[in-house]
Amino acid sequence: TITSRALHLAQNAPANLGIRAALRWGQLKALNGSDELVAAVMASRMVNDLSNDTIWSRLFEKVAAATNFDSSDFGIIADTLLESNSVDDIQRAGWLVDLPLADLSRHCQRHWRSHFLAAAKNFSDWKGTDIRCPNLRSELIHRTATRWRPLAGRVPYVVRKDGGEWRIEELTNQWQLSAEGRMMHHCVGSYGRSCRSERNAIFSLRPDRTADNGVPPKSVLTIQVRRETRKIVQVRGKWNASPAPELVPVLRQWATALDLVI
Repeated sequence: TITSRALHLAQNAPANLGIRAALRWGQLKALNGSDELVAAVMASRMVNDLSNDTIWSRLFEKVAAATNFDSSDFGIIADTLLESNSVDDIQRAGWLVDLPLADLSRHCQRHWRSHFLAAAKNFSDWKGTDIRCPNLRSELIHRTATRWRPLAGRVPYVVRKDGGEWRIEELTNQWQLSAEGRMMHHCVGSYGRSCRSERNAIFSLRPDRTADNGVPPKSVLTIQVRRETRKIVQVRGKWNASPAPELVPVLRQWATALDLVI
């Protein structure tokens, strides 16, 4: 989606920039982005990400046009959008980047504060509090991307029942737990420590289909299993609602196949 002017400017980017960073440099210069903004983008994790470019182009246009934007906020915003992209929540990334810039910045700051609070609960040695520190955000991203051993294997289990198809997928890192908790409006994001210590396993039940626009399906149930006893101890829908009756046979079929106790 790069314009001819941006491409021309990219060809004259500083020699120390790789080709991806040079393309971003050209885009920002074409938008008359300030030197402070260009430096903030060049220092961010997204500078080498050429996926979902519609999201990044819209963000560049928004921040370059803002006269009072604090460039030190760019990394916080970019890391939030990268997180949504990493868990295939493209719809949320699009919704976020369409917010007024002040609202987007406030949302992303609240988002990272909540991540840092969760880190303090899930990691006994976590001491970080400054969400503006890119090194701390990078460390948290590294820690939460670490996977734990799955209980049921890495291939989602598919249930076909009464003409419908459902996929039950195990969540095996902190980003997935956080995304599930945000999507479902409950506290599963705080279960990372118990999953890493292999006390619990968390699963997400979703329709086994992708929307016409390519958006992955949303979770409808979150399932907690005690590893030692292989017992299902919690099943919660959005806002901690009980499962719909029509989904109980789906759960039973899955539990029987995996030798789980309801």
